[in-house]
Amino acid sequence: MSNKEDVYNSSLLYNSSQDQIQSQLNEKLLNQPSYYIIQNEADFQHRNIPKNNKFLCFRKTKFDWQEQPDRLIQTNVQDMEVIDNSIHTAKYNFFSFIPLNLMEQFSKLPNVYFLLVGFLQMIDEISNSEGRPVIFFPLTIILCVTAIKDAYEDMKRHMYDKQENNKPILVARNKNFMKEQWRNLRIGNLIRVNRDEYIPADIILIYSSNKGGNCYVETKNLDGETNLKVKSVPKKLQSVFETQSKIFNTFSVCRYEKPNPFLYKFQGYIEYEHQLKMIQQPLEIGNFILRGCSLKQTDYIIGVVAYTGSDTKIMLNSVKARPKLSTIQILMNSEIILVFLVQMLFCIVCALLEQSWTGDNFSSIQFYLGLTDKDQKHNDSFIGFLIYYGMWMMLFTNFVPISLLVTLDMVKFFQSMKITKDKHMLGQDGSEPLVQSSGLNEELGQVGFIFTDKTGTLTCNQLVFKAFGLQDKVYGLEKCHQQDRFQDDKYDQEMIEIQNIELQKSKRFQGADFYKEFNSFSNKEKLEDFMIYLAMCHEIIVENDKEKLIYNACSPDDLCLVEFAKEQGFELLGMDHENILSIKKKLQNEQEEIFKFKILNILPFSSARKRMSIIYQKILTNSNNIDVVQEEIYISTKGADSIIMSRLDQKQQDQFVLQKTHDFLIEFAKLGYRTLVLAKGRVDNNFYVQWSEKMHQSQIILTSERDEIVEKVSDEIEQNLILYGCTAIEDKLQENVPQTIQKLREAGIQIWMLTGDKRETAINVGLLSSIIEPSYKRVVLDFEFSKYQDILALLKQAKKELLSCEEGRKTALIVSGVSLDQMSHQPIETHSDELLTLFMKLAQYVDSVIVCRVSPKQKRQIVDLFRQKNPGATTLAIGDGANDVNMIIGAHVGIGIKGLEGTQAARASDFAINEFQQLGRLLLYYGREFYRKNSNLVLYNFYKNILVVLPQFWYGFYNGFSAQFLYDLWIFQMYNIIFTSAPIVVFALFDKEYKGKFLQQNPYPYYLSGILNECFDKKTFWQQFLIAILQSALIGACCIQIFDTSLDNLDTYMLLVGNFMYSNVIIISNIKIFLISKCITPLLIAFTLGSIIVYFIIFKLLNSLVFLDGYHIFDRLYGQVEVWLGHIFIVIACLLIDYVIINFKRITVQLNQSEESIKRIIQIPFQKIRLSYSVNQNQSEYSSSSRMIEMNEIKSFSQRASIQNQQPQYFSQRNSSHVLIGTPQNQQQQQFFSPSSRSFNNLNQSFNKIQK
Repeated sequence: MSNKEDVYNSSLLYNSSQDQIQSQLNEKLLNQPSYYIIQNEADFQHRNIPKNNKFLCFRKTKFDWQEQPDRLIQTNVQDMEVIDNSIHTAKYNFFSFIPLNLMEQFSKLPNVYFLLVGFLQMIDEISNSEGRPVIFFPLTIILCVTAIKDAYEDMKRHMYDKQENNKPILVARNKNFMKEQWRNLRIGNLIRVNRDEYIPADIILIYSSNKGGNCYVETKNLDGETNLKVKSVPKKLQSVFETQSKIFNTFSVCRYEKPNPFLYKFQGYIEYEHQLKMIQQPLEIGNFILRGCSLKQTDYIIGVVAYTGSDTKIMLNSVKARPKLSTIQILMNSEIILVFLVQMLFCIVCALLEQSWTGDNFSSIQFYLGLTDKDQKHNDSFIGFLIYYGMWMMLFTNFVPISLLVTLDMVKFFQSMKITKDKHMLGQDGSEPLVQSSGLNEELGQVGFIFTDKTGTLTCNQLVFKAFGLQDKVYGLEKCHQQDRFQDDKYDQEMIEIQNIELQKSKRFQGADFYKEFNSFSNKEKLEDFMIYLAMCHEIIVENDKEKLIYNACSPDDLCLVEFAKEQGFELLGMDHENILSIKKKLQNEQEEIFKFKILNILPFSSARKRMSIIYQKILTNSNNIDVVQEEIYISTKGADSIIMSRLDQKQQDQFVLQKTHDFLIEFAKLGYRTLVLAKGRVDNNFYVQWSEKMHQSQIILTSERDEIVEKVSDEIEQNLILYGCTAIEDKLQENVPQTIQKLREAGIQIWMLTGDKRETAINVGLLSSIIEPSYKRVVLDFEFSKYQDILALLKQAKKELLSCEEGRKTALIVSGVSLDQMSHQPIETHSDELLTLFMKLAQYVDSVIVCRVSPKQKRQIVDLFRQKNPGATTLAIGDGANDVNMIIGAHVGIGIKGLEGTQAARASDFAINEFQQLGRLLLYYGREFYRKNSNLVLYNFYKNILVVLPQFWYGFYNGFSAQFLYDLWIFQMYNIIFTSAPIVVFALFDKEYKGKFLQQNPYPYYLSGILNECFDKKTFWQQFLIAILQSALIGACCIQIFDTSLDNLDTYMLLVGNFMYSNVIIISNIKIFLISKCITPLLIAFTLGSIIVYFIIFKLLNSLVFLDGYHIFDRLYGQVEVWLGHIFIVIACLLIDYVIINFKRITVQLNQSEESIKRIIQIPFQKIRLSYSVNQNQSEYSSSSRMIEMNEIKSFSQRASIQNQQPQYFSQRNSSHVLIGTPQNQQQQQFFSPSSRSFNNLNQSFNKIQK
């Protein structure tokens, strides 16, 4: 690389008054070339956009974030090539609205279909409307209604965009800050943000008015969290950018990653000139502030604009998730295609019959129709067949309901409003639930499987410190042992309720030994060190608010530990700008004392790391009252036991303490407590210097591997630790969680709890929340070995145990994330598939499943795996945190809880609720009712269209299938949009079979109809199709017979018959609403009768117009007594067909409910043994003989020399309350017993037993 390429262009570095300094700097850079090169100003500006930035003769200004390069900017020099800061969320503008909106609407197949029909109606040879496209009348109304709705929504977006883009901000201009609008910002601009103002773009923080370079931002608009977050100026920059003038006069450039949607990830570095040297300072997410945050408790900050407009992270995250279709919509789309095929079949049959009849009777109709011999040849040709086909297609156009989609969308919109306005769905603060995918309303009534997070979803995420283990002693379990409600597998509901009561602040931690030893000095020093550890090892930011300390914590565990230490007299005061952390010790009868620590590094917690660490030096005060930093460097680490235990120094670790700590963790987990393991160690000073430099270098890497490299460097120092202790924190269940889960299970829904907790904690929470019960036979899969044959044998043994369960006894499956990992990562892909398939078959045999020790990534994988292996089931995922987002998106229905962990889950969900207990009402009431009503709405729309079309087919037997249109042309176009549209909408919105409270308390068997697709499947669809055929045949036959075919004017005869048929169709299709309705309200009566009356009024008015063909037909029609009697007979006869079929089905279902339910459930994959709702609820609880089958956690056999070359020997050990199945872990466990439980020959015997 040439020297020219290694030197910055002087025009970019300094102004003309600094030529001498520039020369010296260039000379330095020749010897120490920078990492990046800027040859000239034009090259500098073009670095931030892709090279291929032209399309034809136009220059592109917007690019996908994936195709953009990493960014390189000079501070206070704006890059005009990159997009500005304006945002455009609106879909249309004044000129593009009509073409884009029409394009969007005609992307729906039914609209395209009716558009084509309109064009076909203009062909004279096949038109039944004299060449007029009359179908455009209803189609235009539907398009206009949709367009008005879209325009209204887009106008609101335009107003929001304008308001957002025109906000003022201070921008650096000529070394001063001047007002500018948000939309005019560019990357490279220096901006000043004052207190309580919003951040206009994604910025890199380079100056803060607060001491220490910190500032506080509120991210409520981004994630819903109201606690303040701290952002800081990079440490080395604080001394460089001390004043505003230094910021303007110091040359600096920033190199950072390209735009991306990852909210909590930012990497780069800033390079600045200092004492004739270019210094690199890493940049991370702590130096980066997102657009939309607001500045709090800071007078002002100065930042460099990094991303603008649609490149900002919040805008990149606004991309909508893939659209989801409900089961009804998917089935409806497939049925539309089948109906269209049936329509084609009818057209072909009718065209052939017409062609045949015309050929056979040509001589008799030749004079009457004025035909020639040439016409006869034309009739017999294929062209003639196509013409006849087209004519019948015009008659059968309405086989596909034109108004179905718009009616369904409108109904779902108003149904969603009912959810949001329901007072029973409000949060404690009055916040309403959110419906973000109203298209899935009816899917809520078909959920068969629920995948739920634990923390914050089932629990309150309001933590209470309960106990801790220190060295070989545990504190705080004195009362816990007395309240062990599951000791010896006994179940006491009252004890659970007592344990769920939150204790007063002074009684939350009940440790008599702790207070005794703390006051007696026996273990006081150790206990004080422990309190200091808790107050120091965290990521909490302390802010002073009028002499009151406020702790801002991203982790509720950190906050709980620090507050506990404060209650014991060790108060965290915070950390100053020199990274000095202070803790005040204030005990009764003792003088206050301040402990200080120099914080060198904080290695933050992440869901992947499952730990956090703090590296520090102690500070002591000498005799001259001067603080002196000690040379020794220490590290304190806390996290999950599985992570910390593997990082202990086994040579130095006291094995007795290790075993005692393990026992304490088991005790805590059995009580359902969240646990953390604490460890600490000494760091060699020379090693730390090298490690610190390595960490610095890894943090300035701009590749996608940066995070992985940083993690590896962090892992190097988090080794050779010494176990210090463990903590137990209680997370209380939310209100009514056990009752809600119990009702969901009674409804026939299988519950899967996915949690990162220990196995014992997960089981205990499962018991508390009623996901499992003490009487359940529990199978635990928890192993670490990876051999295919070992895992296969273990799964088969588990299946055998499940099938041997006593009659009527329920079962549960508990599996660890490690076990799932081993199953899914086999060297041979077919082996992984076989193991996972067998695991899913195990899940079908049980009533509930608990998956423990899972990562956020595994949660999504489990949901995807379940959907892959069980495509016929409807899944629901519910969670409250960012780690649940992928799982929520992956399920058929995603539910977010607006909890303490922000609103990311709620924003990504289809429905957002405030508490878990609201899920019961959402599914059992709204879901069940929406499914029932929307199913009937879809069926009714198809039914009424078949009913109005087919009478013309039956009339074809009387007119030689001549494809004559029987109805009044214009009245017929109002059929779907005026005469039959209102009653079904009223039904779908206001019909109610049972009250919400009743359905919540009695979910079985009412919710079961949705799981089994009883209201809308192929059978019910074609049943309604058949009813429409029968009723249309009755209408056609009766109407034809009533009128005298000897009328002089056959056209008059046809008009009388056609309008009489049409009147009967209007009356029958409207009154049918009463048959499907469960609650006939005055509103329904008014709209139903009103629709019929409106029809007759319009019929009368149009038939009073002389220029129309049907002039005075109304008077002639209803001036005959036969017509009135015919109406009565036809309406009663047709409705009787409906009534008999509906009630016959209802009676059959009632007589055979239990048997049919079992048979149909067995046909559903992965629901074969889930028959808890068909078992007597008063069965015995087996409380005295609860058993658990454990597949023990064992390391790979290949690591054990004693049995390295042998096949693993599995054992089964059981007594009255415990069964173990697995591979012996040590010599003491190598006692083998043969299974004594009763087995069944095959699965069918199990089914027969349950049916009996």
